[in-house]
Amino acid sequence: MMKNILLLCLFALAICIVSCAKKESRNSSDPPTDDNPYLVFTEIPDPVFEQALIDLGFDDELNGFIPIENIENVTELVLNDMGLTDVTGISEFTGLRNLSLNNNYLTFINISENFDLRVVHLVGNPFSCIGVNSTQLSNIPVGWQKDEDVSYALDCY
Repeated sequence: MMKNILLLCLFALAICIVSCAKKESRNSSDPPTDDNPYLVFTEIPDPVFEQALIDLGFDDELNGFIPIENIENVTELVLNDMGLTDVTGISEFTGLRNLSLNNNYLTFINISENFDLRVVHLVGNPFSCIGVNSTQLSNIPVGWQKDEDVSYALDCY
C-alpha cells in the first residue's frame, strides 16, 4: 500500500515538473522578458511591419519581436499600401486565412507554413518569388492573386 502511494506521488510530481517546464523556443534570439519568461517570440525585422501590428493591437512595443501567442490565431491581415519591405514572421500567423499585402515593396514572402490561407492578395510588389509548400503549389486556390510575372516556388533564393 505504501509503495503504491509513493509511486502515485512520484507520478504526480513528474507531471507537475513537465507541465511547469519552460516552453521550447522557436527562435533562438527570443528576447528575455521579466513579465513572462515563458513567452515565445518571433522576429519582426521590418519596423513598418511591426508598427502596423502594433496599430492593430497585436504588439505593444517596437522592439523587433512579437509574442507568437498574440498572432497565431489571427485569421485576417490586411496591410495594403503600407510601405512594407519585409514580412519575416508571417509564418507564425498559423491561423491566417486571408492575407492582403498589395502595393508594398516586398521582394520575397514565404507563406509555406500558412496552411489555412484561402485568400491571398500580393499584387503590386516587386517579388522575385513567392515561397509556398508542395500542397499549395499543386493546387493554387482561386482566391490567390499576384502579378502575372511573379512565380510560386518551393524554394526561393
